[in-house]
Amino acid sequence: MIHNDLEASIFPNPTTNCLQIYSNSVLKNIYLFDAKGTILETISNLNSQNSSFDLGHYSPGIYFLKLESASGSKTIRVTKN
Repeated sequence: MIHNDLEASIFPNPTTNCLQIYSNSVLKNIYLFDAKGTILETISNLNSQNSSFDLGHYSPGIYFLKLESASGSKTIRVTKN
């Protein structure tokens, strides 16, 4: 059985620029995907419960942030205005 105890919040969502990420676990990696599932950006070896992610240089649309920690992973839909 796989346990996924990762809880995270991202705001503001929708956003125009920078997202703030807060987690109950130490995040290891963050991946940004477009709506087609293509990886656009990766932050590896983060080792922090809090982070920020700048979407300012991306076009408006729907994106997905996948957060990974030792506790599990979580994918959150993000709207860029």
